[in-house]
Amino acid sequence: MVETVHQPGSLASVLSVIADAGLTIDHLQALRREQDRTLWEITLEMDEEADRSLYARIDALPVARFVGKSDRVFDRHRGGKIRTESAIPITTQQVLRDIYTPGVARVCLAIQKDPALAWEYTSLGNSVAIVTNGTAVLGLGDIGPLAGLPVMEGKAALFAALAGIHAVPILLEEKDPARCIEYITKIAVGFGAIQLEDFAAPACFEIEEGLCARLDRPVLHDDQHGTAVVTLAAVLNATRRAGITLADSVVG
Repeated sequence: MVETVHQPGSLASVLSVIADAGLTIDHLQALRREQDRTLWEITLEMDEEADRSLYARIDALPVARFVGKSDRVFDRHRGGKIRTESAIPITTQQVLRDIYTPGVARVCLAIQKDPALAWEYTSLGNSVAIVTNGTAVLGLGDIGPLAGLPVMEGKAALFAALAGIHAVPILLEEKDPARCIEYITKIAVGFGAIQLEDFAAPACFEIEEGLCARLDRPVLHDDQHGTAVVTLAAVLNATRRAGITLADSVVG
């Protein structure tokens, strides 16, 4: 944020300093005007290490003052990007008694008698575990599961926003494929599906195959199945545009 004197050319002086630094302005907004001064929010794409002298150069202007800075990306991650909320507003004591004790006991006993009822009376059918060991996170490589958590939260946010699915990041501090399979199998009962995320090859293939063999619910590895789906969609689209069938496009 930059404060300028409210007179012709003051903002232009600030923008000139930014231009001389070779930076591009993404957004410019006047936040507040008080008497003879205006507070501006200026959003830039910049390398903090390379351009830290910019603040001093703005501060040196006789018509401007550098007030402070923030990082939009970090600000949007502060406190995490996902949360769990009640699907039922708890507005009365009766609602509380129904969704928790003592009412919930009846549902628990019904599921104990018939486990299939869990798909109807819990969130099981709309929940996904996003599991990672952080060995192949985006283009960052093996940075570990904790450093990969922002990616898992981002994927969970996409599930919620685009598909209305509740997704929970699960972090594994484990690289051995057999133990990964064992651990994921143990927690799978609480989820309707398993999303494997950012597991490095070739272990990812063994883990996915092992889980598919042991679990009775969908297992998806984003980097395998997601890539395959997009590739197949591109091929189908190309064949339709060419006026041929998929079988015709296969080279014998």
